[in-house]
Amino acid sequence: MQLEPEQMMSFEIQGPAISALRIMEPTASSNEVLANVLRSNPSFAQAETRVASAERSIGVARSGSLPSLQLNGSVGTGFSGRDIRVVGEPVVGDPIFIGATQSGEAVYTPNVSYNTELTPFKDQLDQNLNQSIGFTLNVPLFNNMQNRLAIDQARVQHERMRNNLVGVRNDLQRNVLDAMVAQRSGYRSFLAAEKAVEAGTLNNTFAQERYEQGVITSMELATVKAALNRTTADMINAKYQYLMATKYLEILQGLPITL
Repeated sequence: MQLEPEQMMSFEIQGPAISALRIMEPTASSNEVLANVLRSNPSFAQAETRVASAERSIGVARSGSLPSLQLNGSVGTGFSGRDIRVVGEPVVGDPIFIGATQSGEAVYTPNVSYNTELTPFKDQLDQNLNQSIGFTLNVPLFNNMQNRLAIDQARVQHERMRNNLVGVRNDLQRNVLDAMVAQRSGYRSFLAAEKAVEAGTLNNTFAQERYEQGVITSMELATVKAALNRTTADMINAKYQYLMATKYLEILQGLPITL
């Protein structure tokens, strides 16, 4: 994270109250911690989802080798501005003369006319209604082994996702074990350093009294104080090591960070 100059002026860093931190012996087992990590880790959840998806893909690929039956249906109608219908009775008029025979007899044709109108929209929709239905049966017998290839590819992908899931779990388990080893090592180092500080403090008290009585020199007193400072620094370092390992375990388990 980068801060602007004016932000840096108002940015304060506060150290944790390390002296008030209680050091407690770790009691959780690696299996318990790992179970909590696996329940809350998004990477592991994503890997599990991919395995489930790849397993479903195998079923989808297998379905491609099964016969399939398709049902198709359609309904249609139409309207035309040239759809004319006869209205009422025919109108019979006078016969129309069209010629004569060789003997001179006149030839007439009937004169019949009809009244018409455009067929109404609703009637045309009813008259022009058409329906159809069909079935299609597909039996994949010969398709260049594409279905078998698709199934094999789905199985390979499923195995890859399973291996990826195992890899993610192993990485998380390794992180948990490393953090627990660091936590327990910090705890044991703190106990040893705490005893060393107690002994060094007592030794420094005796050395101060002996110095005041003139039994030892200032150089010897300084050596005792330096040893006390080293053991105190070792105790603080072990305390921080324990703290960092403990908080890392909490982060892995998805717990809020508190000091």
